[in-house]
Amino acid sequence: MSFKFFFLSHFCSLSFRVHTISTTEALYTLTFTDRVMGRYVTVRIPGDGKVLALCEVEVYGYHAPTEENLAIQGKAAQSSLYSFYGPYYAIDGSRDSKFDDGSKVMSCSVTNHESNPWWRLTLPKTHKVFSVKITNRYKFHERLDGAEIRIGDSLVNNGADNPRFALITSMTASETAEFKVPNGMDGRYVYIGVPGRKEYLTLCEVEVFGSALD
Repeated sequence: MSFKFFFLSHFCSLSFRVHTISTTEALYTLTFTDRVMGRYVTVRIPGDGKVLALCEVEVYGYHAPTEENLAIQGKAAQSSLYSFYGPYYAIDGSRDSKFDDGSKVMSCSVTNHESNPWWRLTLPKTHKVFSVKITNRYKFHERLDGAEIRIGDSLVNNGADNPRFALITSMTASETAEFKVPNGMDGRYVYIGVPGRKEYLTLCEVEVFGSALD
């Protein structure tokens, strides 16, 4: 007996076949991990004179991501404080990269010159993060070379032990670069650090995009 799983769009006129069950056994639970987007889940047996019996159907997912910057909802911290350039300047909503041009506008976070400097964002709850955008300083742009973005739910080693989301190989001056993981990565903490060397860590803006996990 063949079952077919469909996901239907909001308009109900379009449906996408997720999986076909060619055969199954009694008292057996099947798991499907295909990722699709939709609102309605339909299980049907094509043809006439069929009987459909389902003892349990469980569906797991998350809300579709929006263009909302999650970072402004969070709390920021960093390994040390250079002058008064605190961690919150990296999530103030401004991509201004000239924080020391005499305008008295403080828009970038800066740590001291130290080994393994880090900056961390704590989101209100665990999210599936798909994209992180970082704006670099207008000079000394090479200071971000080799920095890591890590995302997870652990605060061990200040978050540096979480899985790596992306590696920043290099960024140009004042550049806003986007780093993506196609299927997303789950976590509450977004960690950015420069491992293995003594450096200043300067972040003029950090933007995070994803979906909350219930």
